Amino acid sequence: MRADLLRGRPRGRRALAASVVAAAVCGIVLTAAPARASAPLDPIGIGYVTADGQDHGSFGVAVWTDQADTTVTSVTATVLDAGAPVAVRSLLDNGYGWGPGSPLKLVDDGGELPRLGRYDVELTATDSKGETVTRTEPGALDFTMIPVFTKPDGTPGAPVTQPTGAVTLDPAVVDADHTSETVGGALMGRRPGSGVLVPLADRTVSVVMGYGQATKTAVTGADGRFSTTFALSDEEHFTANYTEDSDQAHGQASTPSAQPQYQDATVAVTATANLKRVLPGQSLTLSGDVHTTTGSVTELAGVPVVASFQQGGGFQVHAVTDATGHFTLALPGDPESNGTWAVDVDQPFRRGEASGTVAVPDESVLTGVSSSLSVDDRVTVSGKLLRTYHRGDSTYGQNVGLWYSKDGKTGWKGLAGTNLTSIDGSFKITTFGYLDGYYQVRHAVSDQLVASNGPVVHLTRTNTRIFQMYANSARVKKGSTLTLTGNLKQDVGGVWKPFAGQHVELYFQPKGSTRWTYLAYGRTDATGHAKFTSKAVQDGRWLIQYFGDATHFESDAAAVFVDVV
Repeated sequence: MRADLLRGRPRGRRALAASVVAAAVCGIVLTAAPARASAPLDPIGIGYVTADGQDHGSFGVAVWTDQADTTVTSVTATVLDAGAPVAVRSLLDNGYGWGPGSPLKLVDDGGELPRLGRYDVELTATDSKGETVTRTEPGALDFTMIPVFTKPDGTPGAPVTQPTGAVTLDPAVVDADHTSETVGGALMGRRPGSGVLVPLADRTVSVVMGYGQATKTAVTGADGRFSTTFALSDEEHFTANYTEDSDQAHGQASTPSAQPQYQDATVAVTATANLKRVLPGQSLTLSGDVHTTTGSVTELAGVPVVASFQQGGGFQVHAVTDATGHFTLALPGDPESNGTWAVDVDQPFRRGEASGTVAVPDESVLTGVSSSLSVDDRVTVSGKLLRTYHRGDSTYGQNVGLWYSKDGKTGWKGLAGTNLTSIDGSFKITTFGYLDGYYQVRHAVSDQLVASNGPVVHLTRTNTRIFQMYANSARVKKGSTLTLTGNLKQDVGGVWKPFAGQHVELYFQPKGSTRWTYLAYGRTDATGHAKFTSKAVQDGRWLIQYFGDATHFESDAAAVFVDVV
């Protein structure tokens, strides 16, 4: 109260001097008022009346003197109603200010004041030198009730110095079968001086759930009682608040936090999935039931459940168990998840879960694919297998295969495949192919990646063959000249035609050796005919070879053996 009393003390000369100094520091020019005769200062200072925050029947006031060797000896307060005195009190100095020895009360409570409300006060103070000062406007006396909360089982009208203040909660125990809470209480007014509690009827009380999660209002009845009901989905606490500033009551009341007992029930949830792998666009069907875990097993009907993937996009699907406790949910696949699904009971204060794992592969793409068909009938295909939306994530260990079809539409068959060993997804496949046809690189679906196909590529070369490979003699003398001939032809529309002007080479393989030795080269004439001559030095086989070009396969003749004697 002391700080409140000092705030009511008027400024003295020292405060005025401080204002002048502050103004000078801020650069403000103060213009002196015209000189006039100074009014004599009161020998006694009287502050403003301040009501006691705990009991509006009591008040305090600061009274002082600045004269040396002088003290305030008495203070009298006269309470006025419409200018007429209704109570006179001698005030006592309590060390912090002057106040009545006993509080003011209503006439109905054995006091002097006829009504609740604001009263004017006149204060008269006397000092030790006999000087007396009266202040007629030291502020109004706030003679009103203070709002307080009590429990409804309290007896209205009975003096209560420390009301219980907490709200009532019904039910006291919240569980899965009781998920609403009725919060109640009684709003009373503590009458000034006597402390008698009377109902504050027709007042609007704010009831708050949690930290502002929900706020409801309730209007008090004739007995001051109020109540309101909240639906609960989680553990919460409750408070009630009320503020009034009228001629009847002035103040703010709040209850301490109150919380019911929360009791969770654990139930069993069973669920199975219809798929082991969920592809984009597919949904996982989860079927199961909810039943009790204690005593005889009882299937629970009408229980809400929710299904979702962990670490995914957060999408959820909901269902309610039927009369047999059964449920079915269709959960869309989520490639962002880790494949772990869960079905949870979605009911306050009832707990239960079933979970499992399925493969949810990422979408994939084959990119940068290039294909070629070599002169020796080998197909080489290369490229990269990547994740469509997470290009930086590895595809290590995934399989890529090469497929062939004669017409590019039907009859596809696998030729070769490889498992990726590069962290950047690159691959290369080489295998024997066909003279003409269509090729495609494919990735079959796995638990990590969805299936993907590369472009269909048509690869072809013209077939060639060396016909009629001959030696002029199958048995010759050593050192004699041997003549070797052959005819190079190409397949044009299914007809073998001479292939003129092509580079061909002659090779020799000595008897007993596996190594071929190059001897000479030449070109085919207009009829595709090739002719070579060479010295016969030892037994062996002779061969004419054509190595192909950008559009033709290579070919060789059937080797001929010549015996040298």
